[in-house]
Amino acid sequence: MKCRTVIFVCLCFCGRAEGQIAIGEFLLSARQDPEVSTFFEQERYLQTKPYSLSPLQRLEFRTQNRELMPQQQEFGLRFTPSNPWEVKHNRNYFKSYQTALGLRREMALKEALVARYSAVINYIYYREVVALVRYSHKLVNDQLSILQRQSASNFFDADDFVDLQLDLMDRTVEIEEMEFNLLEQRHQVEKLYQRTIGDSLTWSWNQVAGVQRIARVVDSLENLSVASVVLAYQQRKIEMAMHEYKLEKANINAGFLQTEFDNRRQEQGRTPFNISLGITIPIVNPNKGDMTKRQLDIIEATYDLKEEEVEERDRDLATHERAERLFQRFAMAAEKLKAYETGSLSGTLSAMEGGDPRIIVKFNDNLVKLKLLLAKIGRDAMLAYIEYLMASDRIQQQPMVNYLSPSLQAIE
Repeated sequence: MKCRTVIFVCLCFCGRAEGQIAIGEFLLSARQDPEVSTFFEQERYLQTKPYSLSPLQRLEFRTQNRELMPQQQEFGLRFTPSNPWEVKHNRNYFKSYQTALGLRREMALKEALVARYSAVINYIYYREVVALVRYSHKLVNDQLSILQRQSASNFFDADDFVDLQLDLMDRTVEIEEMEFNLLEQRHQVEKLYQRTIGDSLTWSWNQVAGVQRIARVVDSLENLSVASVVLAYQQRKIEMAMHEYKLEKANINAGFLQTEFDNRRQEQGRTPFNISLGITIPIVNPNKGDMTKRQLDIIEATYDLKEEEVEERDRDLATHERAERLFQRFAMAAEKLKAYETGSLSGTLSAMEGGDPRIIVKFNDNLVKLKLLLAKIGRDAMLAYIEYLMASDRIQQQPMVNYLSPSLQAIE
């Protein structure tokens, strides 16, 4: 019986531990995101060079009979080589395409990381909010208990009692709403992680860097320049369009080489073999329509690059300024909360009200409201921090870093 109990406890512990997941491990799962994997597989396929054109474009076997007599049968073997310029531009196009795929994979990785960072921050936020609203619910209950004990004293107020009952109902609804939001965030984590986690997710603010720490990180990163993956991708699009234009221009038959065997020559005692050669002189290019389309693509890609340069510059500035504003707001709110928590205001108010114990409970309830506000500002500041890392193309840089860890730990 004792052995069975030990086995049961071990199984329960293993089942619970299986659902545990570290934040760094969760962030690293972005590499297995379906969209990231799609681009990776396409890159790997192109590494085998399936696009390489053969030097021989076409091989034809020809025969003819001038007088419908078996002795007059002629045979020919016609070789059509590939246009060397077409082979070159086709190779250059797919090399650019392969590089563009790598940039698109990096962009997809960036979006996958942002989704996971946001899921971590929102989960921790709602977990904290649930704890605070539950405590707030308890404080209202405490006030009701105090009022019930004061029913025979001058401190009792029937209107306050009714208001507290209604407030208790509101807090109950708020708990249900916040717990639902927390459950939704856990489902979002499971969806991104592509694995069932269960109720054992225990992420908290203690496991991530505080707002003051990330503010210093932003200041240190601001002086480091990083190449923009979006601009690099736009430049590759221009290059691809130019190679496509050259490919269309070179899509012309280069000529032919033909060997022939003629029975009549053999009967006449002459060599039955001869060779003919032809070279195509492109007086008029038949691919002008496709070439025009590719030229339009070049123009569009060029202006897309210019537009993206302006937008990225504005985006970098806006995300940095927003993060800085939220950092300052959080610091001010944290100072106010600290002043209220360490001050003697609650005791002063209680003395002014003749020692009413409800005053301290009300004071603590207002502190909870301030903590809820501070938690919301902190969540917004953390999300703005992630948005800044995304806009500045630092979030997906290799080796990958957990930007939520206090020590910026690598997650390779």
